[in-house]
Amino acid sequence: MSNFFTELFEFFINVFKGSNHSDNVLTDDEKQYIKNNFKPSDQAAVIKTLEKAQIPADLGNGHDRLFRSALVGSNGSLKELERLAVCIKEDFRDVIVAGEYAGDSTSANPTRLYDLNKPFGKDGKPSSAR
Repeated sequence: MSNFFTELFEFFINVFKGSNHSDNVLTDDEKQYIKNNFKPSDQAAVIKTLEKAQIPADLGNGHDRLFRSALVGSNGSLKELERLAVCIKEDFRDVIVAGEYAGDSTSANPTRLYDLNKPFGKDGKPSSAR
């Protein structure tokens, strides 16, 4: 089994362990990431977009990784974050690939750069997957 599929399996295991999110409430590290990486004029819209994101019911408490993946994958663009927020409901795997992996979802063997199961570091950067 490729490393990509192993990591995706681990995501599902972590989903069922639970997370710090309750009703799409952002964690402190996510709020700090927004302050550090989005224009001040976009920050309220970024928070609202994530708070309104429709998490598939079968993912349970998988908000943390999905929200962090959407934030990192958006590269500070509100428009891209809005697109990724829609992907959370449609196919959350695209959101994880956008945030954690080099390349895109069509790559045969993408390289994992970040572990967004973990909170952003005190420096505001994603945790390395290595």
